[in-house]
Amino acid sequence: MKKRKVNNKKPFAIFLRGGTGVGKTTIGKKLAEKISPSVFIEQDILRYMVVNGLVASRTRLHPGDYPDEYRKQCKLADKNTLDLVKNFTDEGFIVIVDGFNGGESGDTFYYLKNPEKKRWYPEEGLLKQKLPNVQIIQIVLDTKKEILIERLKLIKKWNRIVIDFILKQREIFLDTLDRNQVSLVIETSKMSPNQVCKRILKELR
Repeated sequence: MKKRKVNNKKPFAIFLRGGTGVGKTTIGKKLAEKISPSVFIEQDILRYMVVNGLVASRTRLHPGDYPDEYRKQCKLADKNTLDLVKNFTDEGFIVIVDGFNGGESGDTFYYLKNPEKKRWYPEEGLLKQKLPNVQIIQIVLDTKKEILIERLKLIKKWNRIVIDFILKQREIFLDTLDRNQVSLVIETSKMSPNQVCKRILKELR
């Protein structure tokens, strides 16, 4: 993994990466509370700003039935996220982003059909192009498969079909992980959100 020394004189953004149920939102909010001045961006909210024509789990339109539209909306959320990161960092805020690439699911349907094209997203060049003056710190959160299944059953009460798809998302995400771009991988199964935050803050010193 790439060890990144944070330059406190230069704006930076923390991207919490990982699939559904690994704790991105909980940890991101707690992390924002411990860093000042900070902004927390929950990317799912940006996706759900599309109300009429939304292809996501909050509607009756299932992403699997409209994979191209779903992927397009996930990429749009990425674009809006990067714009927000730039705007906030320009004003001196430290930004914590919860998720990317549609909560790490945007490319799942595409990669299931085109496994030979699997790759880490986004390419490092894209982030440098969009945020040339911002230090990007990507931190991957993951949870053991067995624990993740139990979390998903408790939190969302999803059925086995949905859970199996989320597990497939996780598998694809981890298969494409580029450790040269990632500062830290944290297995959250046996750590509290506060312990995870402490580990991340230690990385930023």
